[in-house]
Amino acid sequence: MAQYATVQKQLERLEAKGFVRRDRTLFVHVFSAAIGADELIGRHMREMADKLCEGSLAPVLSHLARTQALTDEERRALRALIDGPSGDETTSRGADRRDRAARKRGR
Repeated sequence: MAQYATVQKQLERLEAKGFVRRDRTLFVHVFSAAIGADELIGRHMREMADKLCEGSLAPVLSHLARTQALTDEERRALRALIDGPSGDETTSRGADRRDRAARKRGR
């Protein structure tokens, strides 16, 4: 029974954070992923960048590129992201991260 309570508590925490959904229409609740793998990775990367690099992903990506062997396909994908359009959305997201980092430093 202790294992059930542990799993139940973990699922409740994941639900509260928006990572899983719970279907309460049945007697037995069914949990499912609420976000995709890309969104989950993105959230974790943003949190890490906020904590370690004042919101900038550049040091993280630079480190990964230098220390990990990238395949040709991975290099093409990164190049496409770098060379792609840099619209206002990207700029405002970067500004938002810098603002959050500045607020954290001010605490």
